[in-house]
Amino acid sequence: MPHVKITKSYIEKIPIPEKDQQFHCDVELRGFGVRVTAGGSKSFIVEHEIKKQVKRKTLGRCNVMTVDQARYLAKEFLLEIARGNAPLESQKANQIKLISLKEVLNAYLETRRLKPQTIHDYRYTVEKEFSAWLDKQLINITKNDCEELHRDIGSRAKGQADLAMRILRALFNFAKARSVILKPVDPPKPELNPNPSTKP
Repeated sequence: MPHVKITKSYIEKIPIPEKDQQFHCDVELRGFGVRVTAGGSKSFIVEHEIKKQVKRKTLGRCNVMTVDQARYLAKEFLLEIARGNAPLESQKANQIKLISLKEVLNAYLETRRLKPQTIHDYRYTVEKEFSAWLDKQLINITKNDCEELHRDIGSRAKGQADLAMRILRALFNFAKARSVILKPVDPPKPELNPNPSTKP
C-alpha cells in the first residue's frame, strides 16, 4: 500500500493492477487515498480504523472530481468521526436499503477481472432474465421470488435457468462480502456444471 502525496499527475500514472484492487494513501492527510481496481476504475476514498477494523468510504471517481474536492470531503468525513459521529454506519444502513440488482451487477463487472465475453454474458443474462428486477432493491428479492423465476425460465430452457441462478448467486455473494445486504437470499443451486466462459 504505497504512501505518497496524492496529486492529479500521480493518479494519472498509477498502473492498473492485474487483479483485485490496490490502495494508494496520501502522506499529508491520513485516511485519504485512491483505490484502483483491476477493471481500470480509479476512485478517491477515505478510511479510518474502528476496533482494529478499517472502514472505507468512496468519495467519487477520479475523473469526475478534483483532488482538492476529494481532499475537502475527506477532511469533512474525518471531522465527523472526530466529533464522535458515525457517518459510515448511516451510509451502510442506506446502502442495505437502497442497493439494487443493477448497481450490484455494475459493481461486480467493474471490480472483477473478467474476459470481455464473460462480461457480455453476465450483462446479457441479467438484463434478459431479471429485467423486472434490475431496479429492485436486493433486500426485497426473496427466496420464493428466485424459486418461482427459476421454474419459469426452466420451463423454457433449464440450462439457461441454472446459469441465471448461478450468476444471481455470484452477485448476492459479492454484495454480502461487501456488507451491502444483511440477509441475502439463497437462489436455487443449479445442477449443471457452469460454462467456463460464464463461471462466477
